[in-house]
Amino acid sequence: MTQRVMTPVLEALNPATGEKLGEVPICEDVAAVLGAARAAQPAWEARPIRERMRALLSVRDRLVARQDEIARVLTRSTGKPLLEAYGSEVFPAAQLLHTFGTRADGWLTRSPRDLSIMNWAGRRSHVEYRAVGTVAVISPWNYPFSIPVGDIAIGLVAGCAIVLKPSEAVPLVGEEIRKLFEGLPVFVAQGPGATGAAIVAARPDKIVFTGGGVAARKVMEAASRLLVPVVMELGGKDPMIVRADADLDLAADAAVWGCFTNSGQVCASVKRLFVARDVAAPFVERVVARTKALRQGDPFDPDIDIGSMTVPMQLARVEEQVKRAVSDGARVLAGGRRLDRPGLFFQPTVLGDVKPDHAIMREECFGPILPILPVADDEEAVRLANDSAFGLCASVWSKDLGRARELARRIHAGTITINDTTYTHALPETPWGGVKESGFGRTHGPEGLLEFVHPVHVNENRAHHRRSLWWFPYSARALAIFRAAPRALFGPGRWQALKEIWANFRFGDLKPRRS
Repeated sequence: MTQRVMTPVLEALNPATGEKLGEVPICEDVAAVLGAARAAQPAWEARPIRERMRALLSVRDRLVARQDEIARVLTRSTGKPLLEAYGSEVFPAAQLLHTFGTRADGWLTRSPRDLSIMNWAGRRSHVEYRAVGTVAVISPWNYPFSIPVGDIAIGLVAGCAIVLKPSEAVPLVGEEIRKLFEGLPVFVAQGPGATGAAIVAARPDKIVFTGGGVAARKVMEAASRLLVPVVMELGGKDPMIVRADADLDLAADAAVWGCFTNSGQVCASVKRLFVARDVAAPFVERVVARTKALRQGDPFDPDIDIGSMTVPMQLARVEEQVKRAVSDGARVLAGGRRLDRPGLFFQPTVLGDVKPDHAIMREECFGPILPILPVADDEEAVRLANDSAFGLCASVWSKDLGRARELARRIHAGTITINDTTYTHALPETPWGGVKESGFGRTHGPEGLLEFVHPVHVNENRAHHRRSLWWFPYSARALAIFRAAPRALFGPGRWQALKEIWANFRFGDLKPRRS
C-alpha cells in the first residue's frame, strides 16, 4: 500500500473568532516560480506601455466587480471592520490601479537632456526607462491587500514580472490577489518565512519589502550578499503635535481614529502624541471620552468601530507593552486590557503620565495604544518628535498654517501632514516611504514608479563624420586646448583663453583616420 505524500499547507484562521477558514498549499519550488517569472518578463516589457496601462484598468474593473467578495475575505482574515476592508484596502487599491493605469506613461516619458556646450559638438542625450526585470514583493499582514496590489500594479506597468510572497498569517488574501491578476506575469509563492528567504536566495532583480525591522534586516543581509537592490517600507513611531491654537475637537477626533484604526496595526498610525501644556487637560479629556465611546466587537457589524487584532503574537506584545508602561509610571486613562471574549480583541488604550524615555515612547507599538505627553512649547515638541529611531510620518495641528508649515519643515519624516493624519498611503500620486529606521526607497507616485525601472542614458553623436577631439593620438595642441577650455567657459581671462583655443585648433583633427 502506497503512502500518500501530504502537501504542506498554511492554515487560515479568523482572528475575531478563532475559526478555521481554510488551507493554502505552501510553495515547494520557489526557484521554479522565479524561473517562470523571468521567462515571462521580456515579452511583457516588450508590450507598449499603453497596453500595460490598459491591463491595470482591466484589473481595476475586475476588482470593482468582486469588491464585496474580497472585502469579506479581508475582514474574515484580519479582523478589521468591514468598512475598513473597503475604505483602507479595496478603495485605495482601485484608486492606485486607476492612477497608474491612466498616468504612468507621462511619468516614464523619455526625457531629453540639455548638454550645453556639447550640443555645439553635435551631441544629443536622452534618458529612457527600462524595467529592472523580475521583482519580489514581500508583503505584510496588516494591510495584506492594498499594499501588495499597489506594489504589483506599479511593477507591472513599468514592465516587470512580479513574484509575490504574501504574509503567512493571511493566505486567503494572497489567493484573492492571485485571482485578481490572473493572466498577467504575477506569480504567488505562499509560505512561511523560509519561503521568503528562498525567494531572496533565488536572486530576483529587486526586492520590495514591507514589514518589521527584524525581518527587514534578514532580507537586506541576504540580498546584500547577492547585490540585489531593495526597497524597505518599515515601521514607524509617528508623532502628532497639537499646538495650543489647534481645533481641539478636530484634533481629538483625528488622534482617536489615527491611532486606533485597524486596531492600531498601522505603521503610520499616531504612536506618540505631544500636546501643548496649556491645552493638555481639555484635549486629553476629549481623547479619553472619544476612546471610551468606541464600539468594539464583530467586525462584520457595520456599527462597530474596532475589530480584533490579527496575529496572536502581536496581541501578546501589546499586552506586555502596556504592562511595562504602567510599571514605568504611566497611567491607564482608557482601556488597557484584552477583552474577555473569543478572538484577539484588545481595548483601545490611552496612557498618561508618560515620559520621553519610557519604552512606550521609543519602541514601535503595533497595536491600539496612544501615549500622550504634554510639552512646554513648539521647540520641545519638535525636539521630542525627532528624538526617535524612526521617521515614517508625522502630523502638526494648528489653525496657524504658516507656523504649522515651519514646524513641518523641521520634522524628520517621509510624510508630514498638517491637520490630518495616517491616511496618505491612500494617495497614489504621492511618494510613500520613510527615513532612518522607517526604511528607504519609495512606493507610489512617480518616485515609486522609478524604483521599478533603470534610467538608461542614450547619447548620440549626430556629427558622425567627425572624430572627437579627445581621442588618440594626443598632441601638444590638444593639451593646450583642454588647458584653456575651463578658463574660456567658466573663469577669468575668457577672451585670452578663446584665442589660445583658436590658435591650436585644426579642423583636420576632427576628420576620421584612414587605415
